[in-house]
Amino acid sequence: GGGGAGEVRLGIIDAGLVVELTERDRRNFLSLFKAIGQGDGELAGDLMLRHAREQRCDDPAAFRRGMRNLVESARAGERGAFNLRHLKVGEVLLEVTSLVRTHHVQPDPVFTTLVCAIVVLEGLGRQLDPTLDLFSVGLPLLVGA
Repeated sequence: GGGGAGEVRLGIIDAGLVVELTERDRRNFLSLFKAIGQGDGELAGDLMLRHAREQRCDDPAAFRRGMRNLVESARAGERGAFNLRHLKVGEVLLEVTSLVRTHHVQPDPVFTTLVCAIVVLEGLGRQLDPTLDLFSVGLPLLVGA
């Protein structure tokens, strides 16, 4: 029907990407997600260095500064929120990709797959509710998972 009173509707969203997180992967991703959500780019950079599959970073301090600048610029939107109206996740992740390549940091493939899934879901989320704050909604869900 037309969505009348009392009618129940169910929507299913499939990003098309599947990854199984080990407990270690889950903890690593949550700690990175939390650091970014709290606006701590230096800590996010440090976590990426510590959890990288391989890294030959000549200047870890420069990598951490780059992550700090990236997180600060991403939070520059309305009230410092990570809402979809102001934050272009794909662009931010492209900058992270450039940063890890420049500093010779190889993220874990699980992290890369999660990033791809987030980019796919960003486009859908932007269409459904551009004011949605990804971190205020996503962090409690991830922590409770």
